[in-house]
Amino acid sequence: MFQGKSFQFLYREDKGEISQSLWWAGTWPLAAVLLVLSLIWLMIAPDPLHASHSHFLSKTMQSILQLLTYFYLLVYGIITMLIAISHTFLSMKRLRALHQPTGLGGLVPFTVLVVAAVNWLQPRMSDEMPVWSLWLADGVLVAVVLFMIYDLGIKSDKTAPH
Repeated sequence: MFQGKSFQFLYREDKGEISQSLWWAGTWPLAAVLLVLSLIWLMIAPDPLHASHSHFLSKTMQSILQLLTYFYLLVYGIITMLIAISHTFLSMKRLRALHQPTGLGGLVPFTVLVVAAVNWLQPRMSDEMPVWSLWLADGVLVAVVLFMIYDLGIKSDKTAPH
């Protein structure tokens, strides 16, 4: 789909402007990769609060599986950061075309990373961090994502200030 120069222009540069359809075309692959990688992590992530060791596996096999799990987490983290950077560049181009502040391009990746940290931290600090703070963070994330989808992907170019 995106080859050579167009790939670099979309995902690795912050200069230029793109249309609404090109923003969607660039966003879907990033979202799909992130969704698949996140679902895999959710399936294999260890639960630190309810650690249960399988009695069917030897200690060596448990150690190998644990090593592979955390290696996946490392790769997942690196790819997530690259996706966040790519989406930021993509959104900056769209915001520039709409004559809006390009600094908002990083709003969704920043919010996702902060809310992911809150979701990781709350179960570990449930005595100090009430569950409603988790709901609030998730609500803010949904609001930011919906706002940016509307602003960059649904709202007409004609309604943008000139």
